Amino acid sequence: MSDPTSRPVTGGNGDSDLAPTPAAGDTRTMQPVEPSRAATAEAPMAADDAVRLSPVERQLISGLSPGCALLVALDGPRSGARFLLDTDLVTVGRDSAVDILLDHVTVSRKHATFHRLNGTFTVRDLGSLNGTYVNASLVENGELRSGDLVQIGTYRLRFLHRPTGSGPGPY
Repeated sequence: MSDPTSRPVTGGNGDSDLAPTPAAGDTRTMQPVEPSRAATAEAPMAADDAVRLSPVERQLISGLSPGCALLVALDGPRSGARFLLDTDLVTVGRDSAVDILLDHVTVSRKHATFHRLNGTFTVRDLGSLNGTYVNASLVENGELRSGDLVQIGTYRLRFLHRPTGSGPGPY
């Protein structure tokens, strides 16, 4: 690839297309990284949904700046959307004042926050009605590792992280 700000993503037909690396606040909608099963607030994802990273996910991580993370929406109305976590605090919910807007009735107005401290990310539920899940476990505050599945309402989000001080991969 000659353009270092672009990386391959999987299109709907399995072909590889180039897409620019998301900038802060960028929420371009693209095809999901992997096929996914439907998840609901009543039936969150199964624990075995937290799988090893695919080659596409590894490529996405290598395009991130060290210390940054990416959420990829696998389900829900924003399926395929990517959300860059490049600040120490990111709020998620249905309210227009949050950083990541997930507009669905299963998402609370201020549902959760993602925190970055010393290169580690955590997700914290803000007392939401439907809860926040990490790899099918209900959490109030949970540490995240690359490849984890975070569920907020009906949204399943793959967490991808490039640790601070990490080399070019593989991840």
